Amino acid sequence: MLAADLAVDLGVVLAVCGLGALAVRAVLPRASGLELLALGFPVGGGLLTLAGFLASWAGVQLNLATVAVIWLLLCLAALSMKRLTGGAGEVGVSDENRPGSPRRGLWSPQELPVRLALVAFLLLVAALAATAIGRSHSNYDAAAMWIIKGYGIAKEGSIFGALQWGAHGLAYPLNIQLMVMLFRLTSADRVPSSQLIFLLFYCSTVLMVLAYWQRRQVATLHRALGLLLIASVPIMVLHSTVAFPNLPMAFYVVSASVYGMEGLFLRSPRPLLLGGILLGMASWTTIEGFQYAAITLIVLMLSAAWDVRLQLRDCLCLSVPFLLITGVWLVFYQRYGASGSQAIGTLNTMLTGLRAGDYNLVELRLIFGYLRRYLFDTGTWGLLFSVGGVVLVMGAVRLRDELVPEAFTTVLLFLGTGALTCALFYLRSFVTSDFWAWLLRGFPRGFLPSAIFFAMTVIRIAPTVAVPLHPGTRQPREVT
Repeated sequence: MLAADLAVDLGVVLAVCGLGALAVRAVLPRASGLELLALGFPVGGGLLTLAGFLASWAGVQLNLATVAVIWLLLCLAALSMKRLTGGAGEVGVSDENRPGSPRRGLWSPQELPVRLALVAFLLLVAALAATAIGRSHSNYDAAAMWIIKGYGIAKEGSIFGALQWGAHGLAYPLNIQLMVMLFRLTSADRVPSSQLIFLLFYCSTVLMVLAYWQRRQVATLHRALGLLLIASVPIMVLHSTVAFPNLPMAFYVVSASVYGMEGLFLRSPRPLLLGGILLGMASWTTIEGFQYAAITLIVLMLSAAWDVRLQLRDCLCLSVPFLLITGVWLVFYQRYGASGSQAIGTLNTMLTGLRAGDYNLVELRLIFGYLRRYLFDTGTWGLLFSVGGVVLVMGAVRLRDELVPEAFTTVLLFLGTGALTCALFYLRSFVTSDFWAWLLRGFPRGFLPSAIFFAMTVIRIAPTVAVPLHPGTRQPREVT
C-alpha cells in the first residue's frame, strides 16, 4: 500500500515538474536542463495552485478531476505560448550571451568536482527525504498553518475550507496549502509525501544557485565548494524537513532576482518576465512575501539604473507580473483575511506605541545584539558567514569590477532583505512578550533570502572571471 501511495505521489511531483518545465521553456526557450530541474516544481506548483485558487474563488469545486483539467489547460497554454513566441531567440541578447546557455555541460571532464559535489548533495537529499517523511507533520505551528489547511481544502473542495480548518483563517496566502491539497486528493497523503514539498524547494534552491554560477562561468572548483557550502547550511537543512514556508518564499525571491538581474543587465525581456512571475509567487507563498519581493524589485531597478540605461519596457516586464499576482492576492486578503490578520493587528499596535512615544529601543538593540552574537553561529549557519565573511572582505575590491557583473547587486540585495528582516522583527517586538526567545526561534528563517544572496556573492567574487557579460560584449561560444 505504501509503495503504491509513493508511486502516486511521485507521479504528482513529476506532473507538477513537467508543467513548470513547459512554462519555463515557453518563456526561456534556451533554458538549460539544470535550470529546468531547479525551476520545474516551484514554477509548476505555483502556477497550478494559483490557477486552482482563482477557479475555486470563482465557484469551481476543487477535486481530483477539476485539478487534472486545470493542469491540462495550463500545459496546453504553455505549449501554445512556446509555439506562438517561437524558440528562435530572445530580444536583445545574442546566442553567445543568452541567459541559460552555460559554457559547458556537467559531463565535460573539467566538471568532475561539480559532479562529485552533486553526488554528495544527492546522498544528503536521500537522507533528508527519509527524515522528512519519518518526522511527518510533527511541528504544531507548521501543521496548523499549512498542512491541516491543505487537508481542509481537499475535504471541502474549496479554498474557503481553510477558513474553518487550521489556524488564522484566510490571513495567509495559499500556495503551500494548495500544494498539500494535491497529495491529499491523490493518495490521501498517507506516506505523508506532502512533507517532501519543502525538500523539493531546498533542492530547487541549491540547483538554481548552481545554474546561475554556471551561466556566469564561475570556476569549477568554486562552484563545487559553493554547492557544498550552501547545501550544508544547518538552517536550510532543517527547513527541508519542517513544513515552514520560509524556504519556498526565499527560493522565489532569490530566483526572481537572478532572472531579473540577467534581464536588466542583458536587456532581455524574457528573463524579466520569468523574474516578475517568480516575484509574484513569493507574494503568493507567505504574508511577508510581497514585502521581500517589493524590496527585491526596488533594489534591482536602482542597481540597473546605476549600471545601464533603464528602459520602460524592462520595468514593465519585471513589475507587471509581480503586481498582478500580488494584487489578486491582496484583493482576496482584504475581503476575507484582513479582519483576522495578526500582521494588521501588529502594525496597528506599533503605530499606537510610536504615537505614545514608545520606540522599543531596547528591542532594537536586541536585534543588533542577536546579529553580532549569532550570525557566525556554526550551529545555525554553518561556515557560511564565518568563512564567507573572510572571502567577502578579501574580494570586496572586486564588487564593482565589470568582470564580475551583478556581484554588487547581490550585496545590495543581501543588505536590503536583511534590513527588511530586522524591520519586521522590530515590528513584531511591539506584540511579543519574550522578544529574545522570538528572535532565537524566528530570525534565522526570516534571514534565509539574505543568507542565499550572501552565498551567491561570496562565490561570485572569489574566482577570477575573464569574460564580461554586460550588453555589447561577446563571449566564446562552446558546444555543450
